[in-house]
Amino acid sequence: DQVCAWNGDRFDFPILKGDSRAKTKGRWERLGVNVEHRRWLWLDQMQAFKRMNLHVAESGDEKQSYALQAVATALLGVGKSAEIGSQSYVRWRAGGAERNRLVDYCENDAVLLRRIEQRTGYLATLDALAAACGVFPDSKVLMASHQVDAFMLRLGKAQGYHFPTRTKHDDTREQFRGAYVMEPTETGIVRDAHVCDFRSLYPSIIQAWNMSPDTMMPSSDPTVTRATVDATGAVATAPITEAMFRTDRKGILAVAVEEMMRQRAEWKAKKAALPPGTPEWREADGRSNAWKVASNSFYGVQAGYDNAIGEAVTQTGVYLANETRARIEQEAGWRVIYMDTDSAHVIGPTREQFEAFVRDELNAKLYPEILRRHGCLSVDGIRIAYEKQLARVVYAGKKRHAGRFAHYEGVDALPSSKPEIKGFEFKRGDCPLLARRLQEQIFRMLLGDWDPPYAAALEDSSAYDMTILQMRKHVLEDALPAEEVVIAQSVAKERLEDYVQRPKKDGTSGKYPVHVEVARELEERGADVGAGTKIGYVVIDGAESLHAIPAEDYRTGETQIDRHYLWMRVWEPSERLLSAAFPKVDWQGRFARTRPVKERLPLRGGAGPGQLPIGFDKAACDWVLTIPAMHTASSTSAGSSSA
Repeated sequence: DQVCAWNGDRFDFPILKGDSRAKTKGRWERLGVNVEHRRWLWLDQMQAFKRMNLHVAESGDEKQSYALQAVATALLGVGKSAEIGSQSYVRWRAGGAERNRLVDYCENDAVLLRRIEQRTGYLATLDALAAACGVFPDSKVLMASHQVDAFMLRLGKAQGYHFPTRTKHDDTREQFRGAYVMEPTETGIVRDAHVCDFRSLYPSIIQAWNMSPDTMMPSSDPTVTRATVDATGAVATAPITEAMFRTDRKGILAVAVEEMMRQRAEWKAKKAALPPGTPEWREADGRSNAWKVASNSFYGVQAGYDNAIGEAVTQTGVYLANETRARIEQEAGWRVIYMDTDSAHVIGPTREQFEAFVRDELNAKLYPEILRRHGCLSVDGIRIAYEKQLARVVYAGKKRHAGRFAHYEGVDALPSSKPEIKGFEFKRGDCPLLARRLQEQIFRMLLGDWDPPYAAALEDSSAYDMTILQMRKHVLEDALPAEEVVIAQSVAKERLEDYVQRPKKDGTSGKYPVHVEVARELEERGADVGAGTKIGYVVIDGAESLHAIPAEDYRTGETQIDRHYLWMRVWEPSERLLSAAFPKVDWQGRFARTRPVKERLPLRGGAGPGQLPIGFDKAACDWVLTIPAMHTASSTSAGSSSA
């Protein structure tokens, strides 16, 4: 049986099972309930939702909080009774009707978990993934290393291959070179960017070059030379690292990738042949998604076991990207303005021209030439596809762009089609709500509204001023509800004691990070603030060093907050977006500064800022400040006028 709970790993499960290290008894042991908990599977549904929803969420709103109340409200439109939950112990002690209300409250939590699963299907996908990899569907299955390790051990047994034992102490190796990501070469609003994308790049490289620990030829072997390799003709050489892999038999990693891709294709075909919505269709859908998740996790886990193989894979990807760019620019004369690991953004061709070039020049000529030249197993193992055309796109840096589709995989976009937004704060949960709202408004104006009625995109930079000024006025002057001022940040370390105080300039100990300061205060109140906990706080003073209070202490209209600090947090994400779209406009200078400049004493006699004139004491200066008429009309300096 599988027991699910929201935040179960940190709360429900330890309460039920007890803690042998802390020598505390579990709830059922105290109550004399005969349970063998090792026969049950314990899955934290909150962690499952967090992991599975990470790349599905359309905005940072869905990542702001993973509390059951927030998730249920967002997905189902109904949440919990906060009033009952905050008084649970009091109601339990009261007994009678109050205790019955508390029981109903707890039962409603369980119903919400079931409804969330019916809406998302995340637990079903995890069950299918566990079955595919040969692991139990408990909280451990959420770790990619558990999935891949189990799959590889079973495959290794079937293939007669024994993997070397790996311990925690093996994690001391140096980091190897990763993927290539190019800085965008175009600024402003770019039109008609065509994007081609390698299909399953890293799995394809592993298969084509037969990269695997059991096929890799040791570089320290003096008998392995370029001459002997050329003589045997059964070795594939990685382009940049020059690592060599035998091709006279398939390696265990190549077999694993092939099996994963075969299983995914098989279940995907079964799904397509079944009536949608039937139990059989749902099972096939779950298995297909499970193999997709497993294959996506595969490279990252396996690369960590052998740096040489991991680097050979990534650097071969870099080589293919550079060769692709060179062929596009030299043969066709078009410009590659951005590359991101396995994709290239190109301007210059028409849709028909680029489609033909990808098919006839890259897939039919370039990649077979490369694979043949490096002794790969086959000459058709690497393929790239014309994925999409972005009618309008803004690049704000590596892994950060936003564009409106003209088509995706050949299907023309509709006026109401949502744009592609990658890397911007709008997608992040640790970005303040108002910052996401302002950036979303800017996106809609830049790219055209994706909700009817369809609005034309705005290319006049001054057209954005009113939107910015309205938001700034709201932040600086209006009554702000809690959700608009709270900043959320996760605790990354297992214990708060693992954080260190930031040193001051003079070398003495300073403060903890602001969210840790708040977390320490919450911990003193009895809150659970372990790793992964979202800490909500409100900054009350950010002029020099940050001072914040827990979000639960904020009262609209009563709590004094630092509105100038809040505005900077709200404005900066949109300022970066607008600076990318309109690089000639000084967005920072026009809207950033709202905090009043510190008042300085107006001085005469050549005294510098902060200095008292010779012959003046503090009382004399106060006297001058109280009689502004003493400054004559001829005193027209900035200091005199400000006095």
